Amino acid sequence: MRSSMCHFSAKSLEVNKQLFRMLCIQTVIPMVTMYTPMALIVILPIFGKDIPYLGNLTSSSLAVYPLIEPIIAITCVATFRRAIRDMCHCRKKRPMPTVSRSFLSKLSGPQQCIL
Repeated sequence: MRSSMCHFSAKSLEVNKQLFRMLCIQTVIPMVTMYTPMALIVILPIFGKDIPYLGNLTSSSLAVYPLIEPIIAITCVATFRRAIRDMCHCRKKRPMPTVSRSFLSKLSGPQQCIL
């Protein structure tokens, strides 16, 4: 595996690290939001334990999971973060380069430049 890392560019390795981190988090989140509450609903009655609001917690966590999944992808992958930031106009825009009148007159030749 180490020898194959020499064949990847630095950018590819960085993207692979981001994707690996995202996949690890996306593996843990379903365990916390879906499988653990459902396991508690099945196992606790066997031992005679009763948690009154466990059904509400389970249904809420099952409903929240599809919302959490894309947020994880957006926060873990730098390209996605930049795209969202650009869409929301949260990033300072670079000033547009200005073109001088003399430059425009050189381009247009003997014709007049109307500005």
